[in-house]
Amino acid sequence: MIRSVFWRPLDEIGLEHLWFERTPDWLRADGFVLQTKNGLPFRVHYRIETASDWSMRSCTLAVENHAGVQRRLDLRVNERGEWHDAATEQDLSQLAGCREVDIQVTPFTNSLPIGRLKLRPGETRDIKAAYIEVPELIVSPAPQRYTALAQNRFRYEGLQTAFAAELSLDADGLVLDYPGVFMRVDRSFAD
Repeated sequence: MIRSVFWRPLDEIGLEHLWFERTPDWLRADGFVLQTKNGLPFRVHYRIETASDWSMRSCTLAVENHAGVQRRLDLRVNERGEWHDAATEQDLSQLAGCREVDIQVTPFTNSLPIGRLKLRPGETRDIKAAYIEVPELIVSPAPQRYTALAQNRFRYEGLQTAFAAELSLDADGLVLDYPGVFMRVDRSFAD
């Protein structure tokens, strides 16, 4: 199954297009983001691959900023939660315990912990995510909390920032509504 969805940020100019592919063995998200940050444009291409249970395997990002500067991350994580940047050949021990990425400019990455945790209404779980600032590609651990409010409705909390939002997801686990941050432009269509 391949899904195609679009989101736009509500606080900047931009648009994201995501292809989401699911097989019995893995999930793949391939996204392009055209956006501004503080009024300056940039482009991002990301690809995330997980096991069929939404457990992270890899995340690659390529960014070009308004000045033409290009940056790249090629993150890999193993089943023990050990992170490595294959682009720089560096181990990322500061990300120990992180299970997913949280890319600043896409709502898709909220689907990763929600899909993996499989929370039932009323359940709450604290996690650590590898938070990626874009276009800078600064990666740092970020404690987060997810609470299932109802089927396909979750509360997200950034525990360091005190930010919270209620997220609505579709049947495939993709964000429909992220109040004040992102809006789904096209609900979806099959390719």
